[in-house]
Amino acid sequence: MTRPVSMRQLVEGMALGFDASLGSDPAVVELTFVGEERGTYQLIIADGHCRFERGPLEPPTLRVETEAAVWRAVAENLLDPTTAILDGRMKVSGDLGLFQRLPRLFRKVKPEELRAPAAQRPPGPLRLPAMAWLLVALLPWKAVWMLTAAWGSGRAVLTGFVIAVVIWGSREARGGATFGERSTALVFAAAGAGVAAGAAPPPGLVGASFLALAAIWAASVLHARYPLTAEYSRWNYVPRLWSTGLFRHPNVLLTLLWSGIFVALGVLEAAGARGWIAQRAAGGASVALCVAGALFTRRHERGARLRRIDDLDESLACFQRIARLLLGIAAAGFLLVGHPRPPSGWLLIPAALALAALWRRPRPQPGDGGPSVPTNAAAANVLSR
Repeated sequence: MTRPVSMRQLVEGMALGFDASLGSDPAVVELTFVGEERGTYQLIIADGHCRFERGPLEPPTLRVETEAAVWRAVAENLLDPTTAILDGRMKVSGDLGLFQRLPRLFRKVKPEELRAPAAQRPPGPLRLPAMAWLLVALLPWKAVWMLTAAWGSGRAVLTGFVIAVVIWGSREARGGATFGERSTALVFAAAGAGVAAGAAPPPGLVGASFLALAAIWAASVLHARYPLTAEYSRWNYVPRLWSTGLFRHPNVLLTLLWSGIFVALGVLEAAGARGWIAQRAAGGASVALCVAGALFTRRHERGARLRRIDDLDESLACFQRIARLLLGIAAAGFLLVGHPRPPSGWLLIPAALALAALWRRPRPQPGDGGPSVPTNAAAANVLSR
């Protein structure tokens, strides 16, 4: 039997169903749950909008204290709230008129209501679907992977540099460049400068590129406003969804999943190039990893409606620790791809970037007073429950 979503998820989903036409006066609705799913959450109404916060942040206009099971029964019209109050299962204080209006103020959200309007597209020189821009952002890296053997690593890097600058410049001019696109342009600028200065490309260039890409994806979890996948997938949804923990959580998970896959691809490439394992075996393992990652991504999105996260905030904190670990592994991996000779300057640059991202103070995360962000169809599925 599928367990219902947690109260943390349910209450944050309520904020998305806020109907401003029925209540624009400032108010703070505080919901305190006791028992098995204890916790305090606030729905803060101001300027015609509603935002979710953890804990008693503001003085409440209305305070409701009850058990999670009682609140679920009331929300699903299985229990009359007046009955719950009279028999002591629910305590209400403050603006009782606001309490009576809660079912109309916070209605259930249908998945289609969270879909972006047809005209909403990521800014850029071409009107491409949101996730198509993610594929475009990978083109500089694909140039290295596909052209190194045919053209040589120096020409492959310069080709990637040109592509990276064109993508970054065209998107930046329209205010839409992402953390990943800026970081890619920086790494390729450093590598291109090394080629122009006559530096010999390292023998493990392809492996190094995978590790640099892994570091960028992991760093986005710690230091970008959105994890890397969310920078693209958010354009498929209405803006009010972007700042929720419900949207951020699965995007962080998928971003770290692919960061880990890129680390593994870098190690496999280096091991195959040095004869530690057969190149055919390394190539087969790389393909298997990518296929498994793609299948997991699709399954994760489709199954989010039934997925309960007992402690979403602790889960996000755990993801931050994993991101820091992946950054450390990526930085150390540059030493592996440079072996047996010392790493050249353009290996040290992305390694230094990874270490800098590792040591910097993480950005505030959802529920900590900063922007908070299931992904794609997953978010709508959870919120429609």
